Amino acid sequence: MKETEIRDYLAHNLYVISNELILIDTEYKLNNKIGTDGFIDILARDIYDNYVIIEVKRSKQSSRSAIHEIMKYASLLKSELRLKDSEIRVVIVSTEWAELYTPFCKCKDKIDWIIEGYKFNNDKTCVQITEETSEELERQLSRNQLVFLYNSEKELKFYKNKLLRVIQENELQDFFLLELKNEGNKKVVYPFALTLVLQRCTEIDYISILIRREWDEEELFEYGYEGEELLVFLEECIYKYIIDSNFFNDVEICYPEKLGSMIAQQGWKLTDVHKYGYFIHENRDNEWFLRKSIGLEEGNKFVFSDICDTKFKLKFSEMINNVNEFLYQKDDMWDEFNKMWESIKTETLLRAAIQIYNSGNIIQNLIMFEINGEIRELPYADIFLEYQDGSMEKIELLLAYSENEIKPYCYILDTLLKGNGIVYMQMLWSGDITYYNTEIMKNLGLTYDWKKYKYNESGWKMQRDLKKCKFSKFYKNHLSNIEKMTQWYLTHTIN
Repeated sequence: MKETEIRDYLAHNLYVISNELILIDTEYKLNNKIGTDGFIDILARDIYDNYVIIEVKRSKQSSRSAIHEIMKYASLLKSELRLKDSEIRVVIVSTEWAELYTPFCKCKDKIDWIIEGYKFNNDKTCVQITEETSEELERQLSRNQLVFLYNSEKELKFYKNKLLRVIQENELQDFFLLELKNEGNKKVVYPFALTLVLQRCTEIDYISILIRREWDEEELFEYGYEGEELLVFLEECIYKYIIDSNFFNDVEICYPEKLGSMIAQQGWKLTDVHKYGYFIHENRDNEWFLRKSIGLEEGNKFVFSDICDTKFKLKFSEMINNVNEFLYQKDDMWDEFNKMWESIKTETLLRAAIQIYNSGNIIQNLIMFEINGEIRELPYADIFLEYQDGSMEKIELLLAYSENEIKPYCYILDTLLKGNGIVYMQMLWSGDITYYNTEIMKNLGLTYDWKKYKYNESGWKMQRDLKKCKFSKFYKNHLSNIEKMTQWYLTHTIN
């Protein structure tokens, strides 16, 4: 049957779809003031007083356009009759569903209108499409990483394929391995490493994997984990099977901050990326994989950098969410960034570029500033804003001084960290020191503030100066303490 014949047959036999339907018209015309008019194949009402749009498709080629057309027709009908979303019902009838099935299921999940699908068979019957597609996961890298350590490159190459086989035998399919090398750092015992970075699965997927490994499910309920803690717990249960293989010289649990510290402070370099699962098709360079693995940090410093036009609403929102994720646990900088962002007229914003540097380890920042004398060693952020009227603004988020009394340096390095200098060094090298950053900032009397500039014909003109004291006053007042911290640091880091 041709498409028009199917339409006419259904119009006179709506009970084939549902016995709730009453015909209004076929080829119902919809006027469109800003584009081409539309024609609904069949317009009906149901017994609940909903308007029912019925779109008929005959071939694979025509079925591809079905979603676009029903979205257009529903919007035009809603506008023409001043309907509520709750009064619109959409039915797609097609002889072919191979091309239509996936976009149909996605459409059902994302819009409020009632959407139904039916397959029209050769015997003139309709069968409702009821099977749902499995949930498609966006890329979400687990923070729960494993670092496999090796004495030599030869051992790493020898064990890599064996390790890969064990990972895949434990049903982890979507992941990549960062191959790392360390040169010149005598404190590093094993100078070669493979870091496992995993695409996060669902709770159900993890439990299914573990049950197939004859895992005791009661262990799950014994701890009562939920949310992120539950996923980490399940991942670690799977990791135990991988660790039991012993295809390494040593192994450590890792996470983005720790991996970032390895790269930034311990001298590790990325030499290669081995990709598996859907990552095989990812053609971005190796540095992209590294940045994602360390939580949006790149290069040899802790850096966030992104730029986006506001017309890409979803991507722009994602950029701001990524800033908040990057500044997570960096409370002072996070708070000040959000105060600054609230002052921006985002409704007239055209694009924004955001760069954040050196956040997360204030002691290291102060020491590196003292050693190198470079102001860029300190935490700061640059935000460039362009508005729809062509005007531009620049904002600098800077370290500032609240003039609170500074605690003795020994309190920060010793009392805060259990009176043990070795503990501090371990936390420094592992990246765990970042968890104490807010408390350290408070005890030093340090905080953040921002300057704002507007561009005109003569260049950048300041619109807002710092409301708090500049860092230079803190440095001048507490130079001796910074020098003592630096000396203490250098003493404990001599190879």
